[in-house]
Amino acid sequence: MVRQLPFLGKLLVCDMDGTLLNEENLVSKENKDALEYFVNGGGSFSLATGRSGNGVRKYVNELPVNMPVIVMNGAQIFDFNKQEAIWKSCLENDVEQVLKNLINEFPDLGIEVFNDDGVHILRQNDVTQWHRHKEVILPGVTELVKILKPWYKIVLAWDNSRLRKVEAFLKGKTGTSRTVFAEEVFLDLLNINTSKGSALEHLADIVKIPLSEIIAIGDNLNDLEMIEIAGTGVAVENAHEVLKKSAQLCTVNNNNHPIARVIRFIEENVQKEAL
Repeated sequence: MVRQLPFLGKLLVCDMDGTLLNEENLVSKENKDALEYFVNGGGSFSLATGRSGNGVRKYVNELPVNMPVIVMNGAQIFDFNKQEAIWKSCLENDVEQVLKNLINEFPDLGIEVFNDDGVHILRQNDVTQWHRHKEVILPGVTELVKILKPWYKIVLAWDNSRLRKVEAFLKGKTGTSRTVFAEEVFLDLLNINTSKGSALEHLADIVKIPLSEIIAIGDNLNDLEMIEIAGTGVAVENAHEVLKKSAQLCTVNNNNHPIARVIRFIEENVQKEAL
C-alpha cells in the first residue's frame, strides 16, 4: 500500500552555495519541484548555510522551507516564521586580538564580521566586492570598534593560495575560535564549538526529529560535521574529496539537480521499508 505521506518524519537539510544553488546562484525548477513534492508528502525541509539570515531570506521565501534554518555556518538557528534567532553560538572576545594580528600581518586580506545588525566589511578587497552580490552586506568599510558584539562569524576573503598562508599563520593562534573553509575564497572564523553539525544537533532536538531520520547534503568542508552527524550524509559530485569520503551517498553535481536525485533516493528507501 502506498503511504499518503511517504516523507513524514524525515528532515532534509541542504547546504546552499555549491549544492542547492547552481553556478548561476539559482534553484533549478527540478530541485524546486522535488522539494515541493517532498514537503507535500509530509517531509520537513531546512537549509544550512554560511549566509546570514538576511542573505538567505529571498530563498526561504521562494522555497517550501517549513523548519528553522541554520545560518552563519551554525552560529545561529533562525526561525523565519517568528523572525528571530532561536539558538546562537557567539565568538568570544579573544577573537578581537586575532583580527588585529591578521590586519598587521596581511593588510590586503578581506575581512567581514557578522553580527545582529548584519554583515560589516572591516577590510575590503576584490573578493569582498564580489561577495556583495551573494550576501547582503552593509555599505562602506567600518572600524573594528564600531562593530557591536556579539559577533557570530568572521569571513576572511582572498584568493585560495593566499588564504592557505593565512590558515597556516593562524595555526595555534586562534584561542577560543577555529577556522574552516566555506568556499575556496572564504576562510571562516567561528567559535571553537560552532559548526553546522552542532547546530543540526540542536535543531533536531528543537523540532523533535531523530538524527537517524535526517538527510543532510553539502559540498564543502564547512558541511563535514553536518554530513557526519546526519542519519544519511550526502555529498554532491563537485564536493571536496574529504566530504565525499565521509558521505554515505554521493550524487550529481550542483548543476544537475542533486536535490531532486536525493529525494528520489529517499522515496525509494521508504518504499523498500514499506515492503
